[in-house]
Amino acid sequence: MKQTVIFSLLALAAGLATLPGRAADAVGTMDIRISGTVVANTTCTFSSHTGSVDFGEVSFSNSSGHSVIDAPTSPKDLLALNCTGPGVPATVTLDAAGSTGTGSSGGYTVLKTSVSGLGIRLLKDGNPANVGSALSFNTRVPPTLSVQLVQTSSWLSESPFSASGTLHVNFP
Repeated sequence: MKQTVIFSLLALAAGLATLPGRAADAVGTMDIRISGTVVANTTCTFSSHTGSVDFGEVSFSNSSGHSVIDAPTSPKDLLALNCTGPGVPATVTLDAAGSTGTGSSGGYTVLKTSVSGLGIRLLKDGNPANVGSALSFNTRVPPTLSVQLVQTSSWLSESPFSASGTLHVNFP
């Protein structure tokens, strides 16, 4: 993608040179036109994945007024990020969308789900990351993004769940 950027400057020639036929204290002006082309050499796209992640059925047990997920859920791939061009610094951010918002689990900000007590943790290269925070990377080595279900409170109820978010890639 190319975009031309044009700047117009008004340069004052005071004290630089006296124009012929002018008094020494007169100021001359000259319009200068500077132009260039801004070229985006690096682009990043998300894989053609549908953008949906299905965790299937998640089992939990109730005991003494507390609910506990029976087994930790395996991380699920979110989307592959593919970048072309020279390696440059960039960030990727997962923002909460809709009415679900964010919550907290294990010291990390997670995506809330439609079921109270259940959240979705973002993983960058297998490590927990905060939803809503810019995660730095170099476009030569895009991160692997995945998500994992986590329990955010001591009570879960049996119900289908959903959550949504928006991924952004930025070039600072």
